[in-house]
Amino acid sequence: MNITASAPTLWIPNDIGEENFSEMIAKLGNANAPGSESNMQLIQAFCNAVGVDLENLLQEIEGKSPIKVTNASPSFAADNTYQDYGYKGTITVTGATASMRPEVIFGLTEAMSGNYAPICESGAGVVYIYAKVNASITVPLVVVHKE
Repeated sequence: MNITASAPTLWIPNDIGEENFSEMIAKLGNANAPGSESNMQLIQAFCNAVGVDLENLLQEIEGKSPIKVTNASPSFAADNTYQDYGYKGTITVTGATASMRPEVIFGLTEAMSGNYAPICESGAGVVYIYAKVNASITVPLVVVHKE
């Protein structure tokens, strides 16, 4: 049995042409050289050539960027949302909303203790965690993903 591998095909939009496309890629490689165009100018030229609105694309990318909080100290209060976890911890996360998907990364000790629920929820400017104990902890990382 003979297997022949072929080089991947690079798609180049018809209206730019291979020469212009190759020239743009070469310029990107040299974009920091003195007298060269900036990366943003070249990206804008490429987007124009392929019919992509760069401003809308950048806004969409920015809108999908997660919100990150490090070394958060939740404040706990008695709560009966979940039967096995009698305390609700509130972590301030500026920009969070109830429609976002939170992810809480506990420290090793807290994660292995069994004292913290494996779920969390987001609300207006906050992320909620649930605990069996009312203890002072530091949460190394909270990430809130925009949907």
